[in-house]
Formats: sequence, structure tokens, C-alpha cells
Amino acid sequence: LLHDDVIDLASTRRGKQAACVVWGKRSAVFCGDYVLAKSTYLLGTLGDVDVVFAISQVGLDHNEYNFFPGL
Repeated sequence: LLHDDVIDLASTRRGKQAACVVWGKRSAVFCGDYVLAKSTYLLGTLGDVDVVFAISQVGLDHNEYNFFPGL
């Protein structure tokens, strides 16, 4: 959602100021990158490749939807 607010130029998230408004776009994107990397790492510690694959597919689907609408 951190990345989405930057891409969508959103100023609020659930009635509060979006992180990109409070801390700036650059910090919001870096924070989103960190959350994604940390969560992927933690999923990897589960030792279940199917879980990591499923979450990776969600990320791919989301990005393809944003970059290639109508695919």
C-alpha cells in the first residue's frame, strides 16, 4: 500500500495522511521496499516453497495489473 499511494498520488489512507505525504515519496517507497523484503525473508524461513511461490505470484499479478492493464 505504501507503493500504491505513491503511484496513485493518494494523499490519504483510511482517513489519515498517507505515508508519502508525511515522510515524502522517496521514504515511502524505501519503506515499502523494506516491508516487502522483510516479509519475503520471513516467509522463506517457514521452509514452505509453496507459500513463497504463492506470495510471489500475488506480487507479480499486482505489478502486471498496474504496468500492463488489460493483460
